[in-house]
Amino acid sequence: MPESRSTLMRALALAAVLVATPAARAAADPLPSTMYAQCVGGDIGCSQVDFFLQLVSSDESVWLDGLELALLSPGWTLADLQPGEAEDAEGANFYDGIVALDGRSVDMMFPFGAHVSPWLRVRTEFAAHGDDATDLYFRYRGYTFDDDMVVSGTVTPEPSTFVLFATGAAAAGLVARRRRATRD
Repeated sequence: MPESRSTLMRALALAAVLVATPAARAAADPLPSTMYAQCVGGDIGCSQVDFFLQLVSSDESVWLDGLELALLSPGWTLADLQPGEAEDAEGANFYDGIVALDGRSVDMMFPFGAHVSPWLRVRTEFAAHGDDATDLYFRYRGYTFDDDMVVSGTVTPEPSTFVLFATGAAAAGLVARRRRATRD
């Protein structure tokens, strides 16, 4: 009995070492990426939006089997996407889009794979939309059927980013002011 416990403990220790190595973590960590939305609809508002997924390092290249988008901004609802249009490093591509019942998320599956090298453009249609895609707040997750998640992130509109930056700068100023006051 003690020998089997010892063998089990060695196996667990080896597994912990393998999981802790950078090579083992690198396979699970998503590639650094960013995504932004650009209005296509013109004067009638953003009835169509192009989403641009870009890998942060221009020498990166990856094939995606699917991309999920979840809308977080109020007032935006996806339309039924049959089929959707995409453009990748190989040229024109199409995807089958499954929109959730509430119209707030979509799972896009690329039948031929989408080659992100280093960017991918995906066009979507909206049933309800705002006038400016820069107000669109969303999450994205790109995946392959073998490796699961490849890229992911949350996109915050610029005004929110500016507010966060201003809040951080104000907090840093208050801390510096308090430190000066305690020295005097």
